[in-house]
Amino acid sequence: MTTGVPGLNRYDSSQAHRLRSYPHACTLLRVKRRELERRLLELGWMFLREGGNHRIYSKPSQRPLPVPRHNEINEQTARAILREAEKEEKS
Repeated sequence: MTTGVPGLNRYDSSQAHRLRSYPHACTLLRVKRRELERRLLELGWMFLREGGNHRIYSKPSQRPLPVPRHNEINEQTARAILREAEKEEKS
């Protein structure tokens, strides 16, 4: 028996209820990585190096800032990265 939500079986009924109650939970917005990188450059961050799955940006006397190397980044992750970049800017 299925729950009516694709990808969830009958054992995941608690998750299915949550997804039906909050349909926006499945539709997080995506941010293009290039837009995020452009914004970091505008804030004065410089590309330092590429790691395994992340690009690392830096600013003098501030800790490095990793950015995932996906074409599209989850909106919440992008906001957290920008919040950290702007926090470092205010310091």
